[in-house]
Amino acid sequence: MLHTAIPHAYLDEVGTIEDLRSHLGQRPWDLVLVEISLTGGNPGELISMLASDYPSTRVLIVTVLPEAEYAIPMFKAGAHGYITKQRPIDELVQAVKTVLGGGNALSDEVIHELTNPHGSSTRFHDALSSRELAVLRFIAQGRPVKQIAHELSISEKTVATYIARIRQKTGLHNSVDMTRYALRHHLID
Repeated sequence: MLHTAIPHAYLDEVGTIEDLRSHLGQRPWDLVLVEISLTGGNPGELISMLASDYPSTRVLIVTVLPEAEYAIPMFKAGAHGYITKQRPIDELVQAVKTVLGGGNALSDEVIHELTNPHGSSTRFHDALSSRELAVLRFIAQGRPVKQIAHELSISEKTVATYIARIRQKTGLHNSVDMTRYALRHHLID
């Protein structure tokens, strides 16, 4: 186990899933870097557990395993980013910044596969609840959060929660991405 103190940061390394659970239970963690080839089990289950049990902790996959085969399943399981160890260090640094900033760190190829209805059978909106889909449509129509809350008779905070879930499930970072996706999939006129 490695403990490193850096101003404004605390780093730790664990060797097992049990150690990871123990550390996550001791304090809130902003980011977990996971090498899925070393999980000793089903990496999708590990990522799903992290997403459901520790929703405020961001997950970035840093692995030797090929992106083409593993990135989409890990993203669907709840990871916020995927980068291979073969990538330059500056790309890893950028991926960490993106994920910590609330975004998703995926290559252009993976994003294209996730959002292109002709090149992939992936339709993220199928995984959305009816409320999440309604919020996605309203955002794509350019409606502000306050108006969405009024239309759905929910609080603005609940709308923000739905938006966070939409981002997590779809990888769409902002309203422009959501609008493009909605237009591609004919969710709005």
